[in-house]
Amino acid sequence: MNAQSNYRTYIKAGITAGGSLLKNGEVKYSSIIIGKPEYPLDKQPKFSIRLADGLVLKSTEFNYEKIRKYAKEVKPFKANTEWGAEIKEFTIDGMCFVFLKERCVSFRANFVQLPDRTYSPEIGLENQKELYKMPLNEIQLEDIFGKPDRFEDKTVL
Repeated sequence: MNAQSNYRTYIKAGITAGGSLLKNGEVKYSSIIIGKPEYPLDKQPKFSIRLADGLVLKSTEFNYEKIRKYAKEVKPFKANTEWGAEIKEFTIDGMCFVFLKERCVSFRANFVQLPDRTYSPEIGLENQKELYKMPLNEIQLEDIFGKPDRFEDKTVL
């Protein structure tokens, strides 16, 4: 760890998580992206999430009709260069589901604290009863997705 670093990125084929690197060495991962074009969501380790209403969904259940029922579609600010312009994105409770031709190819979750509300997505192993609330620590992240291929530490303002 660089003495000046305050942000750590966990990188594993198709999974990227980022968060604050505290002075004591602990990390609070506040964002996670699962699924990239070369490693789409269905080629990633299986996991579960909990929606704000308590419903638990396995990543294998992220189908277009189900997500469309719970989430609202958002129009990207610009054409997504990673997946192309034909994607559809749906958001709910700090989470984003990215569909390409009705196949969920990527999932993002972010811990977001606003003046009037906080989004703290819950995520865990596919059949885990207790899910972890974001931000995740390093042990929790590795419990779900395993050891990273590498970490990248940097300084952000």
